Amino acid sequence: MLRKKNVEGVVLKKGDMITLNLGEKIDVITCLFNSIGYVKTYFNSRGTIQNFAKHSKMDGVALIEA
Repeated sequence: MLRKKNVEGVVLKKGDMITLNLGEKIDVITCLFNSIGYVKTYFNSRGTIQNFAKHSKMDGVALIEA
């Protein structure tokens, strides 16, 4: 069962972390609960990290839990 909760000022987007395009740069990217492991290959891991970098502001942070 999927529950939806609205949090004022927070926008949640669902997508593939390798190809997701938000169209903007953000302050914080979180990749939790070993979800980075689902990209499986070196090529996809590299693409994911590049995508995180593409979406990060110059002083932004990416938190990756492995």
